Order: sequence, then structure tokens, then C-alpha cells
Amino acid sequence: MKNKKSVLSIFLTIVVLSIVSYFYLDRTPVRFFILKSQTNQAAAFQINVYLNRRLSTIMPLRLSGSQQLETAQIFSGKSIYQLQSLA
Repeated sequence: MKNKKSVLSIFLTIVVLSIVSYFYLDRTPVRFFILKSQTNQAAAFQINVYLNRRLSTIMPLRLSGSQQLETAQIFSGKSIYQLQSLA
């Protein structure tokens, strides 16, 4: 009897949390940052993915001249540790 009450309370807590999180996931997207490099230029993008919608948004981010130069140097050296520190 005691075990059934604890299982029921855990189950109801999970149900309530899942309902609440479903409504809040619509407002707070998961964000990804993409860094793209071409010959002498770098571009950064922010992708907002909503978990319960099909529409995702892509926003270009502006990089300053020094950030573009540093990114180009890191990509030319192919150093993953320097790229992580830039991010």
C-alpha cells in the first residue's frame, strides 16, 4: 500500500512536470551557434530550434574585424583548442 502511494505520487509529479515543460518549451528555444569560414572571411550564425514547433530561426551575427582575423588564423592552423576558446 505504501509502495503504491509513492509510485502514484512520482507518476503524478512526472505528468505535471511534463505538461508544464511542454508549454514553456514553446517560448525558450535551444540555441546553436555555427561558425563558418571561407577564404578570408568568417561568418557566425545563431540557430534557434523550438522543440514543439517546426519553425526554426537563423540569425546572422556580426563579427568585428579582429574577430574575423582571429577566426581565419585559427581555421588556417586547424587548432580545435583555439576554436573552443574563441567560442
